[in-house]
Amino acid sequence: MPLYEYCCDTCGVFEAFRPISKSESPAECPSCGIDSPRVLSVPRTRLLASSTRIGMERNEKSRHEPGRKSARPGPEMGADGTPKVKSSSSSRPWMI
Repeated sequence: MPLYEYCCDTCGVFEAFRPISKSESPAECPSCGIDSPRVLSVPRTRLLASSTRIGMERNEKSRHEPGRKSARPGPEMGADGTPKVKSSSSSRPWMI
């Protein structure tokens, strides 16, 4: 169940686990019992592991330009963008 933030007029902000279907309806304040409206808050992605957070950021960036290629060729590519062919000094060039 997701965690939502609600704001009570007398007690302040509190959090409550609620089903998605009830997320927009007011929640009862745990201190005074008054129904309080939900407030929008920033997702807490900084609490995630750094590798997960970086992966999510890359996915978000690449979703807008999925076919875009890197401007800089990688180590396995030549300067013109074609794959490099490894030369072999052995008599069996298919062996690495």
